[in-house]
Amino acid sequence: MIIIFLALLSQISIFAQHSNYPLGAGPGGMSGLSVISSDVWAASNNQANMAGITSFSAGVYYENRFLLKELGYKAGAAVLPVSKGVFGLTFSQFGYSQYNESDAGIAYSMPFGDHFSAGIRMSYVHTKIGDIYGSKGAIVAEGGLSAKITPEVTFGMHLYNPGSAKLSSYQDERIPTIFKAGIAYTFSEQLIVGLELSKDINYDPVVSAGFEYLFNDFLYLRAGINARPALTGFGFGLKFEHFRIDFASTLHPLLGYSPQASIVYQLQPAKPATK
Repeated sequence: MIIIFLALLSQISIFAQHSNYPLGAGPGGMSGLSVISSDVWAASNNQANMAGITSFSAGVYYENRFLLKELGYKAGAAVLPVSKGVFGLTFSQFGYSQYNESDAGIAYSMPFGDHFSAGIRMSYVHTKIGDIYGSKGAIVAEGGLSAKITPEVTFGMHLYNPGSAKLSSYQDERIPTIFKAGIAYTFSEQLIVGLELSKDINYDPVVSAGFEYLFNDFLYLRAGINARPALTGFGFGLKFEHFRIDFASTLHPLLGYSPQASIVYQLQPAKPATK
């Protein structure tokens, strides 16, 4: 029990919101592969990918991390296309009354021709720990790029907190700077395979790989792996005319399952293609 407890404490910072944890059960089913995702959760995962959204969309997300209610993670996002680009709003919260982190931000994305897009987000992040640490907050900037290299190959990159925003003067506590780059290959209208590299400047790089398979016009199947921490992900999605419902879970070899669910609403019916 002591080993598990210490391992859990060591994982909190890795999976916390201020580590730019990916949103949505779709990326969760692929073990966090998120920099190439192009649905409403792109408002947080990679703002450049919002440029491909053509109608108002909104979603809610919840994860029961390691089946502990104290590590609950909930989020919401909405995107609205305008005449020159797409705006997005995001909110997320992690933890419980004695330890919690929250993030609220606004994002903007626009295309540059038919093959490139870029996006940015400004957010306010906030941490509360008990009564001694109190509450701390900071403004964080981030941005992303997306490129359609060929009809089959899409490349995405995202930089979170390039200014290394300071959260507290005590021990010069700063929100981490994280770089992500990923590539997706579309084998067919049914199958997309992706690979992603994530690098926190304070830790070794992490490699993730996953796939999404459109079984039919109604059902998506997903799976993925993550090298560090050692995670496997799996899940499925159900697509309706205006709604998509996704379920997923990651599995940590020591700490167990982290089930996730998200619901996304689209004002216009979704096209029968993978996301």
